[in-house]
Amino acid sequence: MRPLLSVIGTDPRLSERAASRRKRAAEIVSRVLAGIEPSALVERAVESRGGYPGAAVFAFGKAALPMLRGLVDARGVEGLRGFVVAPEAPAVERPFVDELRRVAPKLRVRFGTHPLPALDAPQTGAELVAFARTLGAGDQALCLVSGGASALMELPQPGVTMEEIRRQTRSLLRADLSITEVNRRRREWSQLKGGGLGRAIQ
Repeated sequence: MRPLLSVIGTDPRLSERAASRRKRAAEIVSRVLAGIEPSALVERAVESRGGYPGAAVFAFGKAALPMLRGLVDARGVEGLRGFVVAPEAPAVERPFVDELRRVAPKLRVRFGTHPLPALDAPQTGAELVAFARTLGAGDQALCLVSGGASALMELPQPGVTMEEIRRQTRSLLRADLSITEVNRRRREWSQLKGGGLGRAIQ
């Protein structure tokens, strides 16, 4: 992460006292942002809990890839298996994804869209549920969930089409509803939301 001062710069017109305060404020903000960076948060959490060896990993949402990087940094890639659904990887993340696909063939990485789910989301959703149901009674699942997950992964209820889900989602977003209300509506047409994925894992 670039230091905040390198982004906002300094104003030569500021008094020495004001410039000092601005520098101090920028340093505080930089530390806060570094403290909530997804990969660092996950790395610390996983290390503090023994690394979750052997756990199947489920990572979803806009921070899925950074969270997964934190997991890999904490426990390595040996035996890594699971399912990841993220937005299309930015250029900076593509080498990481390519390397994961090479060294962790049991980890499935899929891409979706946000805020409207992709038309092929049901294929990803069905594959996700199928993988979840392979877990046995002695298996452990580690779920890394971030914002945007509800759009990125979808498996419609029987009789509901993705075209309808996209149309309804677009209407809900235009209605300026809270995300809580939007997600409550989304649960009605989904086999994954509202605990559906949890039941498949269980």
